[in-house]
Amino acid sequence: MKIWARYLLGVIVGVVLGIFLPMEMANAGAIMSFLAELVMNMGRYMVIPLLFFLIPVSLYTLQAEKKLLRVGGSTVLFSLAAAAIGVFIGAVIVLVLSPQRIPIIMAEAAAPETFGISEILLRVFPSNVTMVFWGEPLYLLPPVVLAVLIGLGFRGTHSFSGLMLEFFDTAAGLVYTLTSWVVSVMGVGLVALAAYAVMQFRQIADIALFSEVLFAVLFSAGLVLLVFVPLAVFFFANRQNPLSFLFSILPPVLAAAVSGNHVFTLTTLMRTGRHNQGVSKKAESVVFTLTTLLCRAGTAMVSMIVFIVVLRSYSSLEVSLLQVIGVAFSAILFSVLIGGVPGGNILVFLSLLSSLHSKGVPDAYLILLPLVPVLLRVGVAVDVAVAAGIAQIVGQREKMCKSVPSHDFL
Repeated sequence: MKIWARYLLGVIVGVVLGIFLPMEMANAGAIMSFLAELVMNMGRYMVIPLLFFLIPVSLYTLQAEKKLLRVGGSTVLFSLAAAAIGVFIGAVIVLVLSPQRIPIIMAEAAAPETFGISEILLRVFPSNVTMVFWGEPLYLLPPVVLAVLIGLGFRGTHSFSGLMLEFFDTAAGLVYTLTSWVVSVMGVGLVALAAYAVMQFRQIADIALFSEVLFAVLFSAGLVLLVFVPLAVFFFANRQNPLSFLFSILPPVLAAAVSGNHVFTLTTLMRTGRHNQGVSKKAESVVFTLTTLLCRAGTAMVSMIVFIVVLRSYSSLEVSLLQVIGVAFSAILFSVLIGGVPGGNILVFLSLLSSLHSKGVPDAYLILLPLVPVLLRVGVAVDVAVAAGIAQIVGQREKMCKSVPSHDFL
């Protein structure tokens, strides 16, 4: 069975299970939470070794072909453009649809921890390099920086770089094989993730209070996923068939939609990027690592929509255009920084926006706390689709992407 079929079947079974599983069943929530966490850990298990061995080889190869700056620069520029467009779409949607205000019911929860530049630099460059691998498990920046330094160092150590390159290339191949095994069985794991996601949704009290803002978020996500990203790929990636492209990225988008985690989705994204989209081995690690760290267009768009609703909920006056522009610029900036923050997700994103624009109520975003699990998953699904689109465009423009017939997709 193809991977896309396994993933789709796993999500459907999980959704049905989540709908009909009695919430009052003893320990049902705890069991499903454990299974979901176990599946998430399995999906993230090989990510850091994969990037650590693959990035240096890719950097060396791209440097030798004089394409490193073009590939990296194009990825960063497209990520910035995608964030700006996503925020613009979010602003237009929230202003046009004007979702209803949310009653001010403060949830009792601690604000997420945010980190300054000094703390982040100390994590990236600890006193002992081995601490890079023993830090926060979901924090990719330290091992990625180390891998980049090793890759750049290969160019200046010709006496033994060939031997080291062969070792890293062999290790990358081994880890990639192990990763492919994990991806091939992850369809079963998506059952638990989808069921847990549905159960979280069912636990939202007074969902009617959030119905309009949720509609605005889902409408925007559908617009980007089904219209803007395929059209961008069509116009900038050598007239790539939009339907074929959407079919090729179905597995990682499904994984993102039920997990809400970029790191978990990265292995599936890289696997389908190489075998479905045709992105070359030397480009995929660079492009997908950069987009995972820098491209949060979907998260920025969702944050833009819901935060404007938060501002309107705390004021009897309408939000001014100047306020919307201020939030938009902040959202674009945070979209390229949040991937470098430990534990950076939409809750941290909203916390940062609230600290700048909430007019003396830094915890204003907490009225959205019941909706965060849904917002998180929608944002990550759009992020992943945009990342796949950027990889397709950069790969085609740099002639590092081959055409793959849809019947050969994983």
